[in-house]
Amino acid sequence: MQMADNVLLGRLFNAEVLGTYVIAYNLATLPIHGITNAIVTVTFPAYAEISTAETRRLENAFVRVFTSVALMLALTTAVLMLLGNEIVILLYGTKWAAAGTTLRILSLLVFC
Repeated sequence: MQMADNVLLGRLFNAEVLGTYVIAYNLATLPIHGITNAIVTVTFPAYAEISTAETRRLENAFVRVFTSVALMLALTTAVLMLLGNEIVILLYGTKWAAAGTTLRILSLLVFC
């Protein structure tokens, strides 16, 4: 079910439209996957260790990490929204410049 959007676009439009969407989607979701995977890998063992000590300390740690991650995602989303066109052109060339506009829209996925 994760590929339903790709299948739908591939059926309704041509390969170029699908390619534009895939580039934009992958760049838009990169911060979500990159930041959260790194944070989860580091914090899960720390949470497990803290949880044996005291609940209040675990709660404080969680709030601090959550706030930091939300701030990082907000900043990366702002960069993608402001510089989406330039990022796509830099990484993929002018042929895929149309993905920049789509990237600017899809970058809001961070908050969904």
